[in-house]
Formats: sequence, C-alpha cells, structure tokens
Amino acid sequence: MSLIAVGQTTGSIVGLLTDKEFNNEPLAFANVIIKDQNKGTTSDFDGLYALEDLPVGTYTIVYSFVGYETVEIENIVVEEDKVTTVNVPMGASAATLEEVVITTTVRKESEVALLLEQKNAVTQKTAIGAQELSRKGVGDAATAVSKVTGISKQEEGSGNIFVRGLGDRYNVTTLNGLPLPSDDPARKNINLSIFSTDIVENIGIDKTFNPQQYADFAGANINIDSKNAMADGIISVSLDSGFNTITQSQDQFYRTDGPDNYGFYDINYPAFPLNNYNFATSWDRVAADAPANLGLTLQGGDSFQLGEDTKLNIFGVGAHSNQFQYREGISRGGVEVSGIPNADFDYVNYQYSTNTTLMGDVGIKHKNLNVNYSGLLLNTSNEQQLENYGVIDKDDDASQGGGFIQRAVFTRTSLIVNQLHADFEVSERINLSASGSYSFLQSAEPNRRQVTLVPQDLDEPDGPKSFEFVSASSSNHRFYADLYEEEIASAFETSIKLFKNQEDEFDGKLDLGFS
Repeated sequence: MSLIAVGQTTGSIVGLLTDKEFNNEPLAFANVIIKDQNKGTTSDFDGLYALEDLPVGTYTIVYSFVGYETVEIENIVVEEDKVTTVNVPMGASAATLEEVVITTTVRKESEVALLLEQKNAVTQKTAIGAQELSRKGVGDAATAVSKVTGISKQEEGSGNIFVRGLGDRYNVTTLNGLPLPSDDPARKNINLSIFSTDIVENIGIDKTFNPQQYADFAGANINIDSKNAMADGIISVSLDSGFNTITQSQDQFYRTDGPDNYGFYDINYPAFPLNNYNFATSWDRVAADAPANLGLTLQGGDSFQLGEDTKLNIFGVGAHSNQFQYREGISRGGVEVSGIPNADFDYVNYQYSTNTTLMGDVGIKHKNLNVNYSGLLLNTSNEQQLENYGVIDKDDDASQGGGFIQRAVFTRTSLIVNQLHADFEVSERINLSASGSYSFLQSAEPNRRQVTLVPQDLDEPDGPKSFEFVSASSSNHRFYADLYEEEIASAFETSIKLFKNQEDEFDGKLDLGFS
C-alpha cells in the first residue's frame, strides 16, 4: 500500500475598495482580476474582496469599474499562510495609483482579513484583531472584548464579561481553541484582564454553537488567538509611561507592608501562629512613592531555513507594566426600605498593580507537516490599602460614626500554559490536525490583614477607639489563601473536502473529530 501526499503552499490577497468621488465610501461590485489568469472576484456591498488559495508568487491585479479609472497594481507578493492586504481608492483620476498601500500580515490579525472571515462564516462570530486593538489603545483582553457589540464588562478593573446579558456561568474562555483554568473558585472562567494585548493576535467571540467548540456555553465562546512564529525577522522595543493626576496630587501615597514592586510576592504563615505572635509584617500601612506608571515590552522573531523542505520560525515577547491608583469616595451598604444604609463610610483606597508576561512560540514546517509549540507565563498582582471611616453598623458597632476599618490586601495570579499544535495535509482533500495543552494556575492571597476599631464611647465618635468592643472577633484577622488548578486538554480533527465545482474549487467539507 502506498500513500502519495501532495500539497501546495498558498496565501491570499484581500482588501477594501473605496470610491474617491463619494468621500471614500465602500465601492461595491467592482471587478478584481488577476492579470493573464482566468481568476477573479468582485467586491461585496461593504467594498471588501478576497482572492484566496493563491499559490505563493508575485501577481498583477487589475481593478475596474464602469466609469472609473482602471487600476493595475504590479508585483503583489503572496506569501505562504499570510494575507496580503491591498486597499484601493478608485476614482476618475489616475492619481489614485499613488494612494494604494500594500501590507502583508499574518492571517486573522488585520481588520480586513477578519471581516472577510466573518462574512464567509456559517456561524455568528465576531472578532477583533491586533491591528484594531493597537488603533484603539486597548491594553488587556477584557477591555478588548468589551469593544464588541453586545458585550460589556461588569465594572472598571473587573474581567467579568457579559454577553447579551449572560454572565460568567453561560460563557467559556479558550486560548488557541483549548480551555483555560479559572483563577476564582466561585467563577467558571478566568479573568480576561490578566491577558495583555502584547500576546494577542485576535480575539474571537462565537455566539452560536458549532461542533468544533466545547458545548458548555449559552452566551459565547471567547477565544484568544496568541501571536505565533513569524516568517520574517523582526525585533522591537517599546516603552510607555503615564500618570494619574489624582494620584500624583496626594501628599503621600501608602502601600501595604510586605509586597515588592514586581508582583511576585509570596509568604507563608509562620509556624505555630496561635502559640506566639511571630508575624514578620506590620498591621500598619507604609509610606511609599507613587511615580509614573511604566511599561516595557520586548518582542522579536525570525525564520530559519533548515534544508530544502524545512523551515523554523521563532517568536517571543516579554512585557512588564505597573500602575498606581488612588481613589476616595463614599461607600454605603445594606440599604433598607426606608433608604437608610446599615453601613455608611467615607473611604480612601491606595492601589498598586503589576502585569508580567512572557511568551514563546516555535514553529517547524516540513513539507506538508506543521508543528507549533506555544508557552506562556502570566503573573498579575493587585495590592490595596483600603481605609474606611464612619458607621460600621447603625444598630451595633460605631452606630453614631467614628468606626475605622483598614484592610491590607495583596492578590497574585500566576498562569503557565503549554500548548502543542500539529497539522498535516495528507492530500488535496484530506487534512489532519491535533492539539494538546497543559495549564497550571495559582491564585494566592497571602497575608490579608484587617483592623477594625470602634469608639469606646458610642456617643463620642471622635474619642478614643479600641478593637475591644467590636462585636465580631473575626473583624480583626490575618488571612491566607492559595488556589491551585490544573487543566489538561486535547483535540483531534480530520477535515475532508467533498465536491469540486467547475472552477476547480471545493464546495463542501466534512469535519470529524473529538476534544
């Protein structure tokens, strides 16, 4: 028995045609023809066009429309597994030729490529790519998905996502199509705000079920496609900075005692803490500087030819950022029917957060076989020094005011992801793919401290205060928590193209697999 494997490396040309005569509105039904070949297409209602599955090479494309100047663009290079974007404004003047911009991007990163993919999809899918994220100045995945119609975040600084009004339990989160562990035992999904957009190629939101996805969602499957190995050499360094005017206007900034500036702080409770007091950290806050927020990103990649039929692609990114924040305001809780709150505080909150990201991607292509490994390390931390002043309980503690609650909280989430993907083109009709992942997550809250004081005389709110008269002994405490979770996943799929049409293209496809 013999098996002959045949394959052809292909790429695509996509773009947007606009009408210069009508304020660059999309130009529908214009002709897009490959010169000297019997292949072409027309732009759709949105002015978008796509020439797909083109063999790698150099092409001349002719753009024409009745009453408009014909535009002929030479030397358009199609690269393997990439999308070449050619946006063409058309008008009555040949000067249009000078305004054509040609760019080549990895598929699913450019806005045009994503729009065309959504147009041809048989399910309800929305995607936002790295190109659009950069243009909108988005910094994390939670903010990115909130830019999509029908999706919202619960609150500022939260990664909780609502899709068409459906919350955490109705959604599922994946990375490159494989599931991720949750960082909160009370929630199903991981907090998307820990994912910096430095590692994101695109984020896809599937609002309807299809067999390639996990079946436990009714809202949406939110999938993060990470950046992968590049075919061209690149290295870049970026440094950003910013500051909050309210934070900078404070005479003094305070932090909790213990954590460092990098976000990797961890401490275990001491041995036999009930027998003797041997904690190394103070209950009190510590004075600290609050300089400008800083961010540093380094990324690079290159491609190496290993023999005639083998290519090695490598890509890596490392990033670290921090943020200082100060808030003050009023906090009320337990509001009764009469409108009187049970607790009524004035508060100040000093916050310091960090995000560290390391990602590496190695891809090997040998003839019709593609193997890709992705490794990801994420570490995020959030530190809060929260101080409340006022009524703790209108019927009990500090009922006339003068109560004081101070909480020193440090939380850290560390995520390690290892993924392996393989694709093999058996023949022109049959393609095999397999994926596997191992993810490890630690969510820690080491050494949370809370101090609660009430006036010794309830009728003198500004008088001496003590913890002696607090009704609940647990109101003063130290607390340690660690959550560990592992996720092992795999997927296998066979794709079979069915029928060829008169244009030598396949009309149907059958997918078989499991996950």
